[in-house]
Amino acid sequence: MGDWSISRSRYYGVCLPIYPCKECGKVTVVGSLDELKELSSAEEVEAMPHIHRPYIDNIKITCPHCSNKVERIQKGCIQSLSRNGIHMI
Repeated sequence: MGDWSISRSRYYGVCLPIYPCKECGKVTVVGSLDELKELSSAEEVEAMPHIHRPYIDNIKITCPHCSNKVERIQKGCIQSLSRNGIHMI
C-alpha cells in the first residue's frame, strides 16, 4: 500500500485495523478495541502498553468466516490530520 490521502507508510501512528484472510479471501476491519478483544485474545490485547506498532503487529485475530488466524496488514497508518475526524481502535 502506497501513500495516499488517508494513510501513510509510517512506523508510528493509528494503524489501519485491516485483517485480510489468505485462506478464504475475506477482509475483516476491526472497528473497536472490544471487537479486537473478541476476535483475538483479550489477555494479549490488554497486555499491550498501547495499541500502536510494534505491539499491535503481534496480535492475530480469528477470521470470522473460516476461523483461520489472520495478521493485520503491516503497512499503513492513518494520516494524523485524518484521524481527527475518524474514531479508530
